[in-house]
Amino acid sequence: MTPGRAWACIAVFVLAYNLTSRPGGTLSEHADGWVRRHPLLARAGILAVALHVANLLPAKWDPIHRFFAGLRSKSPVVKAAGRVAKRHHQIFGRDSRIRGR
Repeated sequence: MTPGRAWACIAVFVLAYNLTSRPGGTLSEHADGWVRRHPLLARAGILAVALHVANLLPAKWDPIHRFFAGLRSKSPVVKAAGRVAKRHHQIFGRDSRIRGR
């Protein structure tokens, strides 16, 4: 899946969820409950996501980037997938893509 397609899937999901939710049950209304129960933590999380998505922090200061970079560097599953992709590109060329179902 490409990043553009992933963003489109997220947008479609959020739109569909909010359009079909019960009154008071939208995602942002649910987040209001988090802010009421844990005001500092919830707002810090929202701010971290916003700064990350807007790319307003250098990588060394971005906690979300650092978390996923750490996962990628340590995960045997991610390392194995990278080896498979590298081998695929060696066999079929860099322009080919591994197609999933």
